[in-house]
Amino acid sequence: MEAVHTQKKITFLLELCDREVRITLRRAWHSMNLWQKSKFLSGGLAGIFEKQELTEEKLAELRKQDVLSEMMDEIG
Repeated sequence: MEAVHTQKKITFLLELCDREVRITLRRAWHSMNLWQKSKFLSGGLAGIFEKQELTEEKLAELRKQDVLSEMMDEIG
């Protein structure tokens, strides 16, 4: 957002680019050892069967968090 505000003041070409999340996840997967992969997969499977209600408060908190960064920190 700061880049957008600065671009409006200075008038320069701004291109917002990002890499696909699949590429990031693939690179993370290849960097993990067998133990880390098993923990990652078991956490994912446990999440499928977990019955958890999504309230407005939880949804608002999720919007505040950078979920991808947290996930990558956990994988790392």
